[in-house]
Amino acid sequence: MMKYLSEFIKYFCIITTGITLISGLTILKYDAVHSSMLMEVVIAGAVTALVTTIFLTGEPKSKKDMLCRMGLHYISLCVIMIIMNFSFGWMKCSIGGAVSMIVSVAIVYIFTTIAYVFTSRKEVREINEALQKKYHNNDSENEE
Repeated sequence: MMKYLSEFIKYFCIITTGITLISGLTILKYDAVHSSMLMEVVIAGAVTALVTTIFLTGEPKSKKDMLCRMGLHYISLCVIMIIMNFSFGWMKCSIGGAVSMIVSVAIVYIFTTIAYVFTSRKEVREINEALQKKYHNNDSENEE
């Protein structure tokens, strides 16, 4: 349970940052923002982080399983964000609005993947160093 909570928090922070960046770029283009958008970004970050945690936490059984998970995950995020997009009134309900959201989801997806891999590599390196130190010290003690 703690692993899921930890992953949710990590995904929430990364995804919300990505959504905020995309929203900032959109605001620059349209030069308008409504105050409720801040809370809507947080809600979108929480919902998509929850979906991401469900789809991507845990070890995949195979490469095919991971690719299938990621594909279904991306499609789910697109559907959720298109619905939120139109519900929040971020864009007009149109094919162009849906396509724009699909592209935005792809950008946030890439950003999230890169950020997650970057932060995870640091954790993996720290764990490996700790294990190496522990077992190297145990080997030294056993030789004596």
